[in-house]
Amino acid sequence: MNGKFAQWNSATWWGGAEMRTVELCEELRRRGYEVRIVTCRLSRLWRTLNERGFLVDGDAPRQGANLLRAALIGLRLRRWGANLLLAHLGRDYVPALFAGKVANCPVILYRHRSLPLKPPTRWLVRRWAKLVLAVSRQVAETLLNKDLIPTEKVHILYLGVDSKKFKWNPSDSKSLYRFRATLDAENSHLVVSVGNLY
Repeated sequence: MNGKFAQWNSATWWGGAEMRTVELCEELRRRGYEVRIVTCRLSRLWRTLNERGFLVDGDAPRQGANLLRAALIGLRLRRWGANLLLAHLGRDYVPALFAGKVANCPVILYRHRSLPLKPPTRWLVRRWAKLVLAVSRQVAETLLNKDLIPTEKVHILYLGVDSKKFKWNPSDSKSLYRFRATLDAENSHLVVSVGNLY
């Protein structure tokens, strides 16, 4: 199978979207696709993907402030022969959409937040995005009802966790039972949500 997929993530921090970007890059490469990353130079994502042998472009502009740089990235993606560009962060939508236009390749956007898009971004997403992948029904409803993104462009793609990565250690069970007792939840189901709060 052949294809050239570019991913855009300008984050300088490390969180769920960045881990997801790395996992997606590795899975695409495993399936035989060529992968190129557009990110910020010297970020943890840039270092991680460089160390793993990916083609990394460290010139990602943040937000729509530098459309000239986005156009130059688009030219590089066009010369490289990109078949698809995937943007992970809301602030990357405008430069990624602009680069995709220059590269003449479709752009897919991940939407993690249920806040409405800013008017200029909304206008571009409606016209230039191929798809918007919402991570939940609530996010999809915001895209459809507040941003008025066409129904055929919005799809829900739930983010899952590979449970094989987590192993139960029976020696931890005493601590778990003590913890449940402090919550008065010995006979209840517990759901744990882990996130990056900033």
